[in-house]
Amino acid sequence: MVTNKHITSQLKAWYDLSTVADKEEGKYWYANANAFTNALSLAYHTNQLVCAGIVAALSPQNRWFVNQRDAENLIAAHYYGASIDHIIVGTYGQQARKAVSILRLEKPTRTKIIAILGKEAYKTIAFFLNISNPEHDAVALDRHMINLLSINPKWVTRKKGYNHIARCVVEVANTLDLKPHQLQAIVWVTYRS
Repeated sequence: MVTNKHITSQLKAWYDLSTVADKEEGKYWYANANAFTNALSLAYHTNQLVCAGIVAALSPQNRWFVNQRDAENLIAAHYYGASIDHIIVGTYGQQARKAVSILRLEKPTRTKIIAILGKEAYKTIAFFLNISNPEHDAVALDRHMINLLSINPKWVTRKKGYNHIARCVVEVANTLDLKPHQLQAIVWVTYRS
């Protein structure tokens, strides 16, 4: 089991490495992602929750700019009446099928989108919640967070492990007067640099 001390010290170390620019970008990362999904919603007359759900569904193992491109291509194809069943995306086929299912929802709600994302898709659900509402306090623990925390990736695939690490992120974020997703984004931006 990974200790709280290990996780919190790693988070603090990465935060301390962040530049002023990293902090600024990370602090507003989810607000900017939300603005992106709002823009998609307006451009293609598609529910913003659907747009955020599609972005989240297409996110695993996908670079952000590819994720954005794939989401817009899928939503635009649907808007213009093109076939969306065989759109090529930069993530797994299963994730593309989830995105299509979200796009086809009759009356989209957060609950319905989360059900499509999958009850054990902790990172993807947290990503969706933070993008759809930047005031949310969900913690998205992606592969970059796992790497920078120096933890076994299998540990976060279990709810107990994921929640343990998420609580540590919340704890450190509170000491820094940040929202948990802001801390996560700041250390992600720093790690990526």
